[in-house]
Amino acid sequence: MGDGSLTYSEEESDLEKLFEEWMTKHGRIYGSEEEKELRFNTFKQCVKRLNEHNKTRGISWIMGLNQFSDYTSDEFASGFLGCRRRTCD
Repeated sequence: MGDGSLTYSEEESDLEKLFEEWMTKHGRIYGSEEEKELRFNTFKQCVKRLNEHNKTRGISWIMGLNQFSDYTSDEFASGFLGCRRRTCD
């Protein structure tokens, strides 16, 4: 693997179209244009990270877009990995 078999264009217009298609597929509706812009920026970072990973020689797995592609790493970890912060209580 690692032959770039799954990569996306990082041109702004292509990313906007990809994001709109992704939103439709995953039923995303944002409460404001500001939130949509923030989520789009997170999505763009995800695509960049995905492309970098998938272009790496010798990888054993390929990254793809999924329903969490507009989540920050912290949001995903706190909401889905069962991470609990310890307190000093």
